[in-house]
Amino acid sequence: MAAPATHNGKIFLIFYGLIGCATTMLFFNLFLERMITLITFLTNRCRKQQQRTKQSKRHIVPNVNTHPENGDIHESWKPSVYYVTLILAVVALLVNLGASGLYSAMEDWSYLESMYFCFVAFTTMGFGDMVSGQKAYYEVRWVYQVANSLMIILGVSCTYSLVSVTAIIIKQMLNWILAKLFSMHCCFSITTPKVKEAANQQIQNASSHQSTCHVVKASCSSKSKCKCASSAVETVCQSGDTANSAPSFERQIRHSDRLSEDGAAKELCSAVSKNRHLCVMQEDVRTVALSNQQQQETNINPSPIL
Repeated sequence: MAAPATHNGKIFLIFYGLIGCATTMLFFNLFLERMITLITFLTNRCRKQQQRTKQSKRHIVPNVNTHPENGDIHESWKPSVYYVTLILAVVALLVNLGASGLYSAMEDWSYLESMYFCFVAFTTMGFGDMVSGQKAYYEVRWVYQVANSLMIILGVSCTYSLVSVTAIIIKQMLNWILAKLFSMHCCFSITTPKVKEAANQQIQNASSHQSTCHVVKASCSSKSKCKCASSAVETVCQSGDTANSAPSFERQIRHSDRLSEDGAAKELCSAVSKNRHLCVMQEDVRTVALSNQQQQETNINPSPIL
């Protein structure tokens, strides 16, 4: 029941308490890590021993079905958080039961009162209604004081480890509940009529956008670019004289979109090459027609002889 009484003692307690509490939390965390390491080592060793026993039985009995996943004895395995929590709960319960028996014998408390004191002390609640080591006479005081200190340190460490692992499980449960609620909210929002109508409208717009084909005029007046919205390939065709052949060329592009990528590329290349040959042939015909017309004019209207 010691407490600081002077101002200097209270000020000293404030600074010393900050460092002491931080160091104590570090000690508890290190204790938790070592406990998890010990539990993992022991469980892994027990599992390997069971696997060796199964392997020896399989060698003795030849007609036993073997599984390849059970044959690797040296595989890495770690226990789950629930398994660790169960082991820590058993250890904390055993420490609590043993300390309760000690306090019941030394403090003249009932066993239930001793268990209540251990829970309040080990969880660092410290109500102060029951305090150990306050009797005027003990048979072996210094032995009891050492045992009391060790029991409190061990009990607080085990209880802190159990509470920390339990907090991890509670966090996982809360995340699972929030994920379920979020998925239910998303499903409910999708089933509303407004969202359904908007989704259908977007699907219709996407389908109509894929089926359209437009002609983009180039800066040059003699040529234009025919580009389909669903294709990333641009083709150059003649404007003016070949305007009647544009629909058939667009049909070829639409038909090529339904083929595979290699077939579509071949079809487009062949269409472009045919169109280019057509443009060259029309230019040649035009030049021949102009030359014939000029020759006929010279034959009909000969130049006067001076």
